[in-house]
Amino acid sequence: MVSEKHHLRYNIIIFLVVIVSLSILFQLGRIMLPGNTSAQNRLANGTVERGPIYDRNGRILAVQTEQPVLSAWIPSIRSLENTADLVSRILPIDAEELLRRFQNNDGYMVIKRNLNPAEAEALTLLIQQGELRGLTIEEANRRYYPQGQLASHVLGFTGLDNYGLEGIELTQNSILAPSDQRLGNHVYLTLDSTVQYQAELLARAAYEEHDAESVMLLIASAKTGEILGWASTPTFDPNFITDSTLEQRRNRPIQFMYEPGSVFKIFSLAAIMNMGGIHENTVFQTAGGYAPPGINPPITDLSNYGNLTAEGIIQFSSNVGAALASDTVNAADFHYVLRQFGFGERTGIPLNGEQLGILRETRNWSNRSKPTIAIGQEIGVTALQMVRSSTVFGNNGVLLQTHIVKRIVSPTGDLLFEAERTPIRQVLSPTTTQKMLGFMNTAADFGTGQRARVEGLNISIKTGTAEMVDPETGRYSRERFLASSLALFPTENPEIIVYVVIEYPKREIFGGRIAAPIIRQAAEFLIPYYGIQRSQDQVVVQDQRLRIVEPPLPGISTTIPSFQGLSLRTILPLLDHSTVTVTIEGDRGWVYEQSLTPGTPVQPGMQLILRVSDDHEYFPLQGRPEHE
Repeated sequence: MVSEKHHLRYNIIIFLVVIVSLSILFQLGRIMLPGNTSAQNRLANGTVERGPIYDRNGRILAVQTEQPVLSAWIPSIRSLENTADLVSRILPIDAEELLRRFQNNDGYMVIKRNLNPAEAEALTLLIQQGELRGLTIEEANRRYYPQGQLASHVLGFTGLDNYGLEGIELTQNSILAPSDQRLGNHVYLTLDSTVQYQAELLARAAYEEHDAESVMLLIASAKTGEILGWASTPTFDPNFITDSTLEQRRNRPIQFMYEPGSVFKIFSLAAIMNMGGIHENTVFQTAGGYAPPGINPPITDLSNYGNLTAEGIIQFSSNVGAALASDTVNAADFHYVLRQFGFGERTGIPLNGEQLGILRETRNWSNRSKPTIAIGQEIGVTALQMVRSSTVFGNNGVLLQTHIVKRIVSPTGDLLFEAERTPIRQVLSPTTTQKMLGFMNTAADFGTGQRARVEGLNISIKTGTAEMVDPETGRYSRERFLASSLALFPTENPEIIVYVVIEYPKREIFGGRIAAPIIRQAAEFLIPYYGIQRSQDQVVVQDQRLRIVEPPLPGISTTIPSFQGLSLRTILPLLDHSTVTVTIEGDRGWVYEQSLTPGTPVQPGMQLILRVSDDHEYFPLQGRPEHE
């Protein structure tokens, strides 16, 4: 009898051990099996610390942080209803919605990521008191973007598993988080945060002013092909990726393909000149339009420009002149040179989703194709293709590779990669490029690009207004247009390329009216920023002793200084301050107000708001700075 009781107790113990073991295995299985990616990645993230991303000057754009995560093991929760109610009192989560999530899950689940300190502290206390049995606060690796929206389309973002899903985070994932080392490598971009900030300000202002569908603004070094600014609006904050839409995350400069319109004439006319089809003194009579046999409807201009040379075609953006010029070369040669510019091929920049563009083989051309392509229709481009192709005009006819990654450095400081100026091929002769730059300068002085003129500097520009295809009818829309302008400056020896594209502006539609002024605004910032000489630039000297210069930027050390009256350009470096978080409100002018009183003791993590304006309300004429 005793033996039977002993045997029964033994069986019960074995049974309980088996049940507990199965429970443990079940929980571990939920964590480890492929179906639970989040848990897998929590374990994986403990092995590699993702490397940071910087701008060209070492300003941090993306960095690895640890953030508390509230998770639950459902079988261990005593009361799903009470737990949901308690959690909803601390977190901005609806109790009923959380209860439904509990009821639809029988294992491990994440309740909320990125807990703030107050939330984490309150939940930890309840867990320690036994009120939230089954819940755990874990430290999880998280990607943090300290500049918010700045350069978000280039940076991209990571998923819940801290693996790159878009942009540099995706294409450089094996560099930032290599599987064979504990610390990831450091990636430096060619972007300049200050230039990027200005580009995004201009793009956002244009987006709002013209009620546009999108705005793109690219700024590049004409001599190296490095991208200095990459603005695409609408945009998003990679810190809050779930709050964004697909359209906001769309990296338009490489993922949006369009017909460029009249801006393309600088490439088509240069190609025709380089082939010897026309020269600078060739004259075309444009008054009658372009309507040879088989061309219907005819190609026309906005006005009757009469006799035009190549310079006049660029100056007035004559469709008729460009079409007539295309008749002087054969289709195969024309197609070949356009290919040499890089149209119809990807740039190869390390960003995902780049479109190929469209430049069909000549066997697929109609009688209308050659003249139509010459005016920027029947060809598909991306904004980045246009910028890369324009490097030809800054390098005596040589096409350069565009770069977005400047260098890669190991965790120990070893240089693993550094981008260098990369010539691809000679496309035009130096003579042709200089002539085209001169023609474009005439457009700025006397033609469609006059609103881009910069006092004291020769600028080369081409404007464009392209019809967009209606996706429903497949025909050109009477309402949807694309306004654009592309510029290089200084004309004599280009250093900077600026390209702006406004998609579907709702009021004004002409590139010369709404895109060219953005070129001027960008140039007014870039010229002093990069020390480009203007003809009227001079240092004002009084009595051979007094040198008038802009006031220096006071440093933030133990107390907050006064920034009253300083220009926006002067205070921009404060955005990178390591102790105080500085926010600038306003996109031009001088500081008229600051949120912290001068003399306030500096404390880590404090925030300082500087408000700038060029409004007379804040700066009476007597005391207002004369120039920025």
